[in-house]
Amino acid sequence: MSRLSILINSLLGVCRLSFSEEDRTAVYRAIFDARLTVLSLKNLPSGFQIDLRREDSKRLSASLKEVGVLAENVKTFGVSVVLKFLLRRSGLVFGAVLGLLLFLFCSGRVWAIELRGCGGIDPDLLLEELASCGLYEGAYIGSFDAESVTLAVLKQEKRISWMQVRREGVRVIVEAIPAKLENSISGPPEGIGANLVSAKDAVIVDLQIESGEAGVSVGSVVRKGDLLVSGVGTHSALYASGMVIGRVRDVICVTVPLSHLELSEIKTECVGYSLSLFGYVFSFGEKEAELFERDPIYLFGRIRLPAFFERRYRAAYTEREVCYTESEAAKIARRMLSARLSVLLSDGELLSGEISASYTDEGYTLTAEIEYLINIAKTLEFSLENE
Repeated sequence: MSRLSILINSLLGVCRLSFSEEDRTAVYRAIFDARLTVLSLKNLPSGFQIDLRREDSKRLSASLKEVGVLAENVKTFGVSVVLKFLLRRSGLVFGAVLGLLLFLFCSGRVWAIELRGCGGIDPDLLLEELASCGLYEGAYIGSFDAESVTLAVLKQEKRISWMQVRREGVRVIVEAIPAKLENSISGPPEGIGANLVSAKDAVIVDLQIESGEAGVSVGSVVRKGDLLVSGVGTHSALYASGMVIGRVRDVICVTVPLSHLELSEIKTECVGYSLSLFGYVFSFGEKEAELFERDPIYLFGRIRLPAFFERRYRAAYTEREVCYTESEAAKIARRMLSARLSVLLSDGELLSGEISASYTDEGYTLTAEIEYLINIAKTLEFSLENE
């Protein structure tokens, strides 16, 4: 059978009829008398089945009915059968067509613009520049050209030295590098000077002065606020700069109470909802609330859409007493002391230290007596009019 015949039979429909073995002779005689074309014949354990065109199957059934032979099973295949099935279920067809149109619409739109490596560039400003060039969330993918958008933004925005725009499905990835402008680093205003003063009580161990006149020397003992380097010149103000390394003795105390009251907020009542889609926000209920929950919306559970569903709650506060055992308080105190020392010594060098612990009515206390080297110079600006 040719491919054309198979195609025509598929369009017109094919009937598959099953008969018992004792009806084989009657069926063959009816097919021969009516000169019908059998598309396929298959023997079964309890009989046989034949495939005929729909019109031929009707003629065969009519001939066999006259001699009292009926098919045990009749199945109809083909495009026409599917069309009849769909026409009887118009709602299903409408939903499928609508879903297909929605899928085509969604797949042809920009659902999200992701900024990568754009440190130093205002993201809102960059998104506005992209939108002015036709690239925004919800834009038709075929309405913009990535290279044209890149060139247009670089032409408009001098603060960007390099940018790349590429599309990954319904997302657009934008990478940009800020330009280093010549006037981005400016000196102090005219007539403004600065002194370096001590930020801590210390003993000076090293001076690294870049500008200004030193007011102390190595070995000098200074108090917090003492002048270290002067920026007052003979005829003009100088902006004193440099490093003054001092040896500092410090005492750090951390106390963790064994019991205290802790405030916690709880959600009491949902007072509003909002749906954010393509930058548009549709709000219901109260717009101002103390607590909110925001859930992103995903397509097929994997593709994150530029849409959020937000719930807003009115908050209430409750107090509860938190109690620690001595070991728990000691563990928390050690962690707090370690954090404070890490911040204090981030730009310094520890020389020596001693830690002691004690229990008081206030709780568990850790005391650290440390000696360290650090830059104690702090810039203090002044104007010549005030000097």
